[in-house]
Amino acid sequence: MSIILKSERKSTWARLVILGCYLLLLIGGTTMVFPFLWMTSGSFKGKMDVHQYDFIPAFLIDDEVLFKRYLEEKYNERIQDYRIATGDDALRFRMVSSPQLPVKQLLQDWLEFCREESVPSSFHMGSMTYRSGNRQKIIPKNLREFRNYIKEICNGDEKIFRQNYSSVLQNWNYLEANIERYLDRNYSLVPDDNLTIAFNDFKKNSQYSERIYLSVNGDYQDKCKGDQQFNGEISKFNKLNNTTYQSFSEIILIPTVPKSIGRISWENYVRNYIHPQFIQVSEPALQLYSKFLQEKYADIKNLNKLYKSSFSTFQDIVFPVDLGYSIPAAFDFVAFLEDDERLPIEYITLDTPEMRWQKYLRSAYSSLESLNKAHGVEYASFGEIFLPQKQMDYHFVLNHTLELRLHYLTRNYKMVFEYISGHGQGIINTIIYCSLAVLLALTVNPLAAYALSRYNLPTQYKVLLFFITTIAFPAMVTMIPTYLLLRDLGLLNTFAALVLPGAANGYSIFLLKGFFDTLPRELYDASDIDGASEWFKFWNITMKLSKPVLAIIALFAFTAAYGNYMFALLLCQDSDMWTLMVWLSQLNWHTTQGVQFASFLIAAVPTLVVFIFAQRVIIQGIVVPVEK
Repeated sequence: MSIILKSERKSTWARLVILGCYLLLLIGGTTMVFPFLWMTSGSFKGKMDVHQYDFIPAFLIDDEVLFKRYLEEKYNERIQDYRIATGDDALRFRMVSSPQLPVKQLLQDWLEFCREESVPSSFHMGSMTYRSGNRQKIIPKNLREFRNYIKEICNGDEKIFRQNYSSVLQNWNYLEANIERYLDRNYSLVPDDNLTIAFNDFKKNSQYSERIYLSVNGDYQDKCKGDQQFNGEISKFNKLNNTTYQSFSEIILIPTVPKSIGRISWENYVRNYIHPQFIQVSEPALQLYSKFLQEKYADIKNLNKLYKSSFSTFQDIVFPVDLGYSIPAAFDFVAFLEDDERLPIEYITLDTPEMRWQKYLRSAYSSLESLNKAHGVEYASFGEIFLPQKQMDYHFVLNHTLELRLHYLTRNYKMVFEYISGHGQGIINTIIYCSLAVLLALTVNPLAAYALSRYNLPTQYKVLLFFITTIAFPAMVTMIPTYLLLRDLGLLNTFAALVLPGAANGYSIFLLKGFFDTLPRELYDASDIDGASEWFKFWNITMKLSKPVLAIIALFAFTAAYGNYMFALLLCQDSDMWTLMVWLSQLNWHTTQGVQFASFLIAAVPTLVVFIFAQRVIIQGIVVPVEK
């Protein structure tokens, strides 16, 4: 019976009531849709902008935000690496300001500089290639490309990879390049494994825009700022070095030791921090180096044995070229550099990427004035010129906006799909588990409900009450006793452990019993007259007339099995038995919130597809038929 009569619907109060009902429904629908829309929007975002509550990701419409997203990925989500490379003081990638577009001449000069063969590959890192640690990271584009590069070499065979690279690899999702630390004093430039050699070959074919040229000057500024004796205060630095800088970003690292201004910090950095590849020692110091080695080894035979060399005398020794820290010659060279008593600081000259860039510009332009005019800048000296990486990155973004936007729209989803494909056994386990769960749910529950419906047992209401009471207890209450029982039965790490605890469901039996009670009794009476067996009546009458409610039971069983994470992890601790949900939960522990949102949406697809194709049958089962 309708609350509002037809004759009353045109009245003012009735219309207000109807309007209020629609408003409540609208508010209720909004509260349900809003989280979904926010999660969908968040699935396209990175670590920088995932907490921005906008339904349309800003990088799709704002070039400035797109530029920040690009920097976040290029510098492997490490703001410190970006600060060192560019000299920017931004504390977060979202706080980075956009530079002015570089003039055409600066672009040409930079490309020519990058093409010079005299610039070693160790002067720059490959961007978007590695993850510095596994936690809270998004797999960069170039890491996927590097994995594909190695897979092609190994013909996609993990056994060949283990043979060629002497490395254990669980699957291709765990393959990562070694982190390039060319600014670290003890980092070896000589590859000591085949995987690093393969990565260097891969990096040679990278685009110039994907390179991160090392700013030694930026590293020097960072080391000075982090020095405990300065405690981040530029005034203390000025007092010690007799300088007048306003901030650490103004500090300039010059090629030779200053006579007085800035000498102490310059020498400390060169002696203890800078990588030897950026150091050149003058020829007069070679005699000091030979004397240093002679005092250490006494006999040239001892040195040759360790170095695997064939020097006749200590005077034949030259400065090492291969600066692998594990190489004894390089180790001794570093020790020589750090010895201020044996090596005067005046014998040391720096050769950094910035200085190479400044040298290139000096040779390209006759004067600083012509350089300023060509580049549209106002430098007071060549020493003030730093690497224009931020400008180059900005230019690249503005010329590849569509490509980058498509990349960031699909990046999180690609990571999830690649992770899932790398754990194909989890997909197979999920299919088997869900199939067995649905099969048992459509077997055990209908049989139990049929018995309660067909036979008027004295205790059936008590049984039904027992079934209903099981609904009141959360599944977590049964975790410990279920685990202990299955352990004693020896069923752990089997599909039986997954499906048997949920084979009989109290709610499903209750729902099926109510539906079976509504079926016409005349059909059963007619079948009894014809001499039909009980199995015939169950299968050909009850089950065939109960397709709508059986569809609901099957959907319940599928969703429960598909979304089962806790029990699947507890009962099957062997990773070979893990289902898709367990693997996705492992992924979500080690990635950003944007990837988590993408995994949630992907995980929801199978359930959504099942509902779409079976919705008509499911809706019929929700409305319980009545006997006419």
